[in-house]
Parts: sequence; structure tokens; C-alpha cells
Amino acid sequence: MNIPNQAKSGLEWATHRQTVLNTRNMRRLVQALNYLDPERLILIPRRQRVQHELCFYIHDAMVNLLREAESHGVSVVQYTFKDKREAEAFEKRNDPIGFFLESGRRDVAMQITLNQVNLALFSDLLHFVHEALRALEKRKFVVAFALLRKPLSQWSISGNHTRRT
Repeated sequence: MNIPNQAKSGLEWATHRQTVLNTRNMRRLVQALNYLDPERLILIPRRQRVQHELCFYIHDAMVNLLREAESHGVSVVQYTFKDKREAEAFEKRNDPIGFFLESGRRDVAMQITLNQVNLALFSDLLHFVHEALRALEKRKFVVAFALLRKPLSQWSISGNHTRRT
């Protein structure tokens, strides 16, 4: 016996209806934000405008996160020297990472390197994403994809990265 599509269970209809309502509410919410100037969205197809604005919103939230991290000195590494002689030797040296490597404190050298490199890479990623989103607004798809290729391959989003030691 074939059951017509109209004879779906009440739970299936309720779930479908809730999904449609959630989608409509999300669109209204993002449209109500009017996050970007409508003039910038003229070349973006109507059905992709909400997604484009959401991408910019997320980008800007990440930029604010980076600013907060920098303002709180997240990249700064605190180290207490053993004695005055060690502090003087550090001050004479132009290379703090080399100093810690030579004095057997590889962990401190690694922490300094990681703190500096991670923030720089995150900032670099955000610059590339911003320029790619702006290129999409001008319908320059090849430029946008080329701009996204570098940070996405650097950050190994695909999960196919290998750790070098």
C-alpha cells in the first residue's frame, strides 16, 4: 500500500515546519542587521547576500578577537632569570630565541616562536579573507579563490597536514 506524501506523520510535518521557520527567522535576523552597505551588495546575487554579510560579520568578530588578544599581550612570554648574570647575558644578545636555545631552554624558545607566529598567521589569514570577500563583491571570482587558497592551504583546513619537528 502506497502512502501519499500528504499522509506524513505529524512529527515529520512539525520538524519540516520548524526547519522552515528557523530558516526564515535566520534570514530576517541577518537582514535586520543590515551589516554591510547595500551598495556593496549590488553585484552579489540576492540569494547569497545573507551568507556574504554573515561571512563579513564573522570576519569582523575574528578581527576583534585578534585585537583583544594583542591588547592583552597574549604574544608576550614571561620568563624569570635564574640570576643577575643570566639576565645580563640575555640583554647583551640580539637574538632571544638563540639565547634560550643555547642555554638549554628550548621550551621558552618554542613558546616565544609560537606566540609570535600564531598571531601573525591569524592576522595574515584575516587580511586574505577580507580581500577575498571584497573581490567577491566585485564578481572577481578567480581573484577571490586565489586569495583564499594561500591561507587555507597554510592553515591545513583539509586535515592533511604533517607536523614538522
